[in-house]
Amino acid sequence: MERKSRHFRTFADDMKQFADFSDVADRDLDGRTPLLPNGYFSYGDALALTTVLATRRPAQYVEVGSGNSTKFARRAIGKYKLDTKIECINPIRAQASATLRISGFLTASSMLTRPTFNR
Repeated sequence: MERKSRHFRTFADDMKQFADFSDVADRDLDGRTPLLPNGYFSYGDALALTTVLATRRPAQYVEVGSGNSTKFARRAIGKYKLDTKIECINPIRAQASATLRISGFLTASSMLTRPTFNR
């Protein structure tokens, strides 16, 4: 239990350095950039995701769906200059293509069942 508690405290401390979301709009500007509040992905969600990506620097980030969290992942990858590749898996192919096209993620590989997107 102490080990988990120590891990949580470390993560909470890490979150402090990524807490600035002043670059995130409060209204939809272009359908591509993240916004807060958005009704689906809260500030806490965005902060936790940003912290995980920025501190762990994964080579690949896999997500089921392709919406607000994808936009925040893309923001973290750009802002913190990560080499992370985003892979979105959406069971509704047409919805995924439409969402990703609007979000600026659409590439030729997105027509695959499991599309892969680079930042």
